[in-house]
Amino acid sequence: MPRSTLDDPVKVFRFTIELYGSGAQAAGFRSATGLEITLDSIDYRDSDRWDMVEKHEGLANSSNITLTRGQFFSTNAYASDGLRSWFAQVIPIGRAAGGPGWGAKGHTEIRRDLKLVQHSRDGAPVFEWIVHEAWPNRMKPFSDLDSLTSENSIEELELCNEGFELVKIGRHSGGYGASPPGVYS
Repeated sequence: MPRSTLDDPVKVFRFTIELYGSGAQAAGFRSATGLEITLDSIDYRDSDRWDMVEKHEGLANSSNITLTRGQFFSTNAYASDGLRSWFAQVIPIGRAAGGPGWGAKGHTEIRRDLKLVQHSRDGAPVFEWIVHEAWPNRMKPFSDLDSLTSENSIEELELCNEGFELVKIGRHSGGYGASPPGVYS
């Protein structure tokens, strides 16, 4: 008897990202990398122990997330997802510090939660993650220019964040199963 596609691992090629709670349309990206949390390991040894170094848990650190997507001629490609206007508010390209996004409290007003949704092959949501307190810290608006290549121009945005949370687990059929909260920060 053939196995069910429900037993197959979730594919990585369908996902969307949106500014959580903004009502903005989800944006498609070529890739999203770096969604991970690491826990520092602290070595400790008493001088009277000769046989072993103890390992203790330290601080949790979330890695920066890098989003990449194609660069388009049309501004309409960015108008509906809300991300382009957020980038423009946060990263002062062509502006002196003190412009929009540079308030007296530092960058606290530019932090946003993001929703990252992994989809099944047929487009049904499978996993939904909330990335907390994200803000752009690096932007590369286009690929390195090279007259000998015929590649698409790709833009990159790197986001700092303060952890993430699994908020929904779905099934390949499109329905949602249990939604156990799981904060990873």
